[in-house]
Amino acid sequence: MRPDFLSAYFRARPSIEGWFQPDAALLFLLCNERIRSQLAGDVLEIGVHHGLSAIITASMRGPTGRFYAVDLFEDLQRLNLSDSGRGLRGSFMDNMRAFHGDLDFMEVIAGPSSELSADVLGSEFSFCHVDGGHSAAETFADIALCERLLAPGGLMALDDYFNENWPGVSEGAMRYMTQGSPNFTPVAIGFNKVIFQKSRTATVDLPGYFAGHFPEVRLRSSEFLDAATPVFTQSIVPLFDIEASNPAELVPQPRQPLHLRLDCPTRKLKARPGSKVHTPVRVSNKTRSSIEFNRGLVGVSYHLLARDGTPVRWDNPRVYLDGSLQGHQSRNVDLEIETPEQAGVFIIELDIVWEGVAWLQHEGLRPIRIDLQLEGNARSQDVKVSSEPTRT
Repeated sequence: MRPDFLSAYFRARPSIEGWFQPDAALLFLLCNERIRSQLAGDVLEIGVHHGLSAIITASMRGPTGRFYAVDLFEDLQRLNLSDSGRGLRGSFMDNMRAFHGDLDFMEVIAGPSSELSADVLGSEFSFCHVDGGHSAAETFADIALCERLLAPGGLMALDDYFNENWPGVSEGAMRYMTQGSPNFTPVAIGFNKVIFQKSRTATVDLPGYFAGHFPEVRLRSSEFLDAATPVFTQSIVPLFDIEASNPAELVPQPRQPLHLRLDCPTRKLKARPGSKVHTPVRVSNKTRSSIEFNRGLVGVSYHLLARDGTPVRWDNPRVYLDGSLQGHQSRNVDLEIETPEQAGVFIIELDIVWEGVAWLQHEGLRPIRIDLQLEGNARSQDVKVSSEPTRT
């Protein structure tokens, strides 16, 4: 495995075809890290496609463990009953070699997962990723296989459980959980995956981990299959130092992971009450390293303050950042400001929100204040503010 495995993977993700979120990769590794000291055996992925998730799954095997990659690939698509992906074996092998080099640890099984048997593969697996056939019958059979393969305490990740495009997955899973075996306990929901542990009582304590490493992050808990299960609704990528991390150990980011600066040419605005005003805002990366934004996580917003600085409306609409912002580069956004219904003088305080974590002015960001003067009667209007500074 290359020494820069994880950072190289995150850089290469856009070039690898597949449907595997970067946050799901970190969630896999985080859960696996929690059991690694007690259990690190073989790993399996059903439905590898071009390897976007298999690259990560393979990295989770034990020191002497093997990786079993199962897919119909292009030659057996007649057996793809649910039409849930058409993998190319050549592309898969090329992508695996790019990250793992020698593939002697890997066994590729070109065929339906229904033909696999624990009698042949063994029963000391520590992790299984189920992303193959998406019908109820296929899902039921794949979960049954994983239960036979996994050692006690092993993990199973199930794809598309809550995806409305594939209702057969939840149907098959629920049928198995209620009619089959009670030995699977859910330990995490998020990023289009549900992760289960083969145990009547889960030992993967993600809420405890986050409380110890990221006390500012509040995980939502949901009752699922009679277990209080943490639900991830926001990206966890910014929480970890990808450059310093590896598949065996994720390194938390320092307390202030987002070093950004705000600039705005506008310092005074005039508008009617109850209107919408647009102003340009520039966001700059103050570091040499690239920042990866996931949609819906980090956004430019503002606080509405009274003339004396007292908060009037703290939370307001955001313009979310996504994609990459390279080191020492900037990006312009168009921020829409909703003015209050009453006339008067107010202050618009520009800020950046990291959802679920903090407003960045509390983390060292210098906020920008704009004087807002509202005159006349309330009526709906849009005002575009020039990028030129207001002259006084």
